Amino acid sequence: MTSGVGTAYWIAPEVLAGHKYSEKADIYSLGVVLAELDTGELPFFDARTSDGDKMEAIHILSLVVSGELQPSFTLDCPEDVRKLALVCLNPNPDSRPSAKMVLDELNRLLEG
Repeated sequence: MTSGVGTAYWIAPEVLAGHKYSEKADIYSLGVVLAELDTGELPFFDARTSDGDKMEAIHILSLVVSGELQPSFTLDCPEDVRKLALVCLNPNPDSRPSAKMVLDELNRLLEG
């Protein structure tokens, strides 16, 4: 487990809210993993309250469900990788790409 939150930070907002699970939830999780690979940190490592304190997990998850918070990326993250991750992290599951679309984009990025 990671800081007592288990895998909650990788769970799609709609699943956290108790809605139906679909393959689009896995696409969201991939977006979180891409952010993690970019930063080398756990998701939401930099989430802070307005007072600058480290945000509690329950507050982070609440903001994720409402679409107000997404994992961070570094300034050095390649723009195409960031764009792919952000479309995967779209709060609306219907707006996320299919696994095939993600695969095609990753292949395009690898071919350079």
